[in-house]
Amino acid sequence: MAKVRSPVSSADRADPYLAFERGEYALAFAGLTERLERKKKDALAMHHMGWLSENGHAGEATTDTAKEWYRKAVEHGHHASALALSDLAYTLGEFEEAYDWACFAVGKEVAGAHDARNRAYRAAGMHLQYWR
Repeated sequence: MAKVRSPVSSADRADPYLAFERGEYALAFAGLTERLERKKKDALAMHHMGWLSENGHAGEATTDTAKEWYRKAVEHGHHASALALSDLAYTLGEFEEAYDWACFAVGKEVAGAHDARNRAYRAAGMHLQYWR
């Protein structure tokens, strides 16, 4: 009998980013956790951990956990995480924080940041004048 090879190689199974793209979030979480133990400054891994936390795929995930991961990613140079922070804050009704993170993202020329900043500004309405 002929052996049939899996279309997914063992190297692919070990790649947390591929697992993430395939929607295998438990596998991605485990792989990213392991990766961050080895590479403590992996900003892309931190961003993905933020997304997994935000969307309930990371164990004891909370929005606070997601914010923490996204902030770490920003600190390590993944500026698109600032836009993720803005979107999360907006969803939570934290419009000042959403505006601040969107402004940061605009300064780093992150795609979509202008729209996020304008959306947060409009959502806050007249209250925005008191923030500054």
